[in-house]
Amino acid sequence: QESSCSTAMQAACECVCDLYGLEKVTDDLRGVLLMADRFPEIEESCSLEQPSAETAQEQQLEGLQQKVFRLKQFIQMLQKDMEASAGSAQPKREDMRAKAGKLNDRYVLSSALMSNAGDTVFEVALTALLLITAPDALEKEKDVRKAANKAISPMDRKQWDQFYQTIQGVEAAINEGRTKPEVWAKVKGLAEHLSQHYVGHRFRAGGGLCTSMCEWVMAASAYHELSSEMATKKKQLSTLQKELQGAQLQLDEAIDASAQSDGVSAA
Repeated sequence: QESSCSTAMQAACECVCDLYGLEKVTDDLRGVLLMADRFPEIEESCSLEQPSAETAQEQQLEGLQQKVFRLKQFIQMLQKDMEASAGSAQPKREDMRAKAGKLNDRYVLSSALMSNAGDTVFEVALTALLLITAPDALEKEKDVRKAANKAISPMDRKQWDQFYQTIQGVEAAINEGRTKPEVWAKVKGLAEHLSQHYVGHRFRAGGGLCTSMCEWVMAASAYHELSSEMATKKKQLSTLQKELQGAQLQLDEAIDASAQSDGVSAA
């Protein structure tokens, strides 16, 4: 394969060649071979400047001590951050549970589905609700009200009970990581829209339930986001703890080696 370099890079390479007495070489291959021939001299000159074994050992020990110290710092910071995230997630989880209880009215929802046609806020909330509980319904039917009538079917008691059980199970699905990021990314966008438009909005029917639906969607979205962040931080913490364990082992071995070289028994 052919490669090219910039004018600045070419000039830098020519300077390096000049430093090693290859200023008159114009052929690329010959220049490479001659430069390679110079490396034994370079390594020999560098070896004369190598630090003593004692100094190298001290530098290694200091480096490991710094690594262990920094890892402990990072772990402590991450744990504090996780505690703060857990504290923020708790109110969202409680809000989800409270608002879910207010959605358990199939008669009001049936009325809302019939009367709120063309209501953008209602349809945004309903879309988010279906994405969370029955995402396949929106793939089969693009009209969100028709999709809700088929998936939820408020006047069919058996189907309604299954739907409401799904709502109650959302918290566990989030906690256990049984969610699809691409679906919840859409939910987040819809929740942001609701947060800007639902306050003070007048629904034609089922106002209380519709407002609770908006608030449940927003709480669920926020809780999902915090839980996802927490899951990522847990993985990071596990990785850092493993790295700390390895670094601490290396440090202990380096301390033992240093003690032995000083004539002090590790025992």
